[in-house]
Amino acid sequence: MKTKILFFNNRFPSEQYPKVAAYAKTLTEMLMQMGFQVDLCVNYASFSKLKAYVSFYIRLCLVRLRNYQVLYINHYTSLIPLIIRLILRKNLRTIFHWHGEELINDSLIFRAIRFCMKYSFSENSYHISPSVYYKKVIRDKLGVPDSRIFVSPSGGVDLRFFPLEVHDNQQFHIGFPAALTEHKGVRLLYDLLEQKDKLEERIGKLIHFHLIRYGDEMEKMEYLVKAKYSDFVTIHDMYMHKDIHKFYAQTHITLFLSKRESLGLTVLESMASGVPVIARNHTSMPELVIPKVTGELVSKEPTTEEILNAIQRIHANLLQYKTRDFVEKKYSFEQVQKEMKDFITGIL
Repeated sequence: MKTKILFFNNRFPSEQYPKVAAYAKTLTEMLMQMGFQVDLCVNYASFSKLKAYVSFYIRLCLVRLRNYQVLYINHYTSLIPLIIRLILRKNLRTIFHWHGEELINDSLIFRAIRFCMKYSFSENSYHISPSVYYKKVIRDKLGVPDSRIFVSPSGGVDLRFFPLEVHDNQQFHIGFPAALTEHKGVRLLYDLLEQKDKLEERIGKLIHFHLIRYGDEMEKMEYLVKAKYSDFVTIHDMYMHKDIHKFYAQTHITLFLSKRESLGLTVLESMASGVPVIARNHTSMPELVIPKVTGELVSKEPTTEEILNAIQRIHANLLQYKTRDFVEKKYSFEQVQKEMKDFITGIL
């Protein structure tokens, strides 16, 4: 008989919103491919957010937890009814999968939620961290010992969706695949756009930037592109996940300048496409961006000059970077799936 897993997530793709929380669907598909039976207790993306959340919270209160060998819980801070139920039933086998900012927030309400969460953990509780960096966050914020924390990226990268493609070598193409927000480093991007002529002089090629149309700075960016950057900036509509490789196929390097990241799956997808990455030497990025191998690191608070120098180094040595090999060995879907299956089987 198959092991039955009940999968929880506060967001999940729907027909109306197929791009919302696509990683959650990837995780469930991976669990099913491992041979587990997976049932869902999720909040499907909907036009009526309030109605969807009310329905979801009712299910959290009523779903029969004891019918499952494993509860696989994502974004636990958003599942308050489940926290209360697990405080009362500590003998259930649970896997908590942590994804990012949910343990970073130190507001009073989140500290209170974390306090309650600790009382719901038991000797049958295990935790998945997206990176070695975030493993320390879990340990420090929740008091979980290292022996109960398993490091695994969120499903890894399915290399079938990221073929290596030939790039245009007449110009040098720079991609910014993250949201256009302060947290993701858009201020540095503005500075780089202003320094375009200087960079062209250094590398001896015309520069073209590629952005994606999302983030709270989108309106400002669109205005600037129309006013002064239209000749060398392309703003792409958001891609379905299966098509995101088309964005990377148009770039020689990508900029991933987030102030803090628990993993950075976008970084791995860029590398899977053969595209080196420039990132800050902070949080999880040093685990992924290896100088002269998968990209170049700049300081935690980089100057524009640092980033220009990093771009120049990559341009001068583009063929030496082995980004695809790195992803294939450590972060491919197949490798992550194998390690995850061994982990889950080992705790049953």
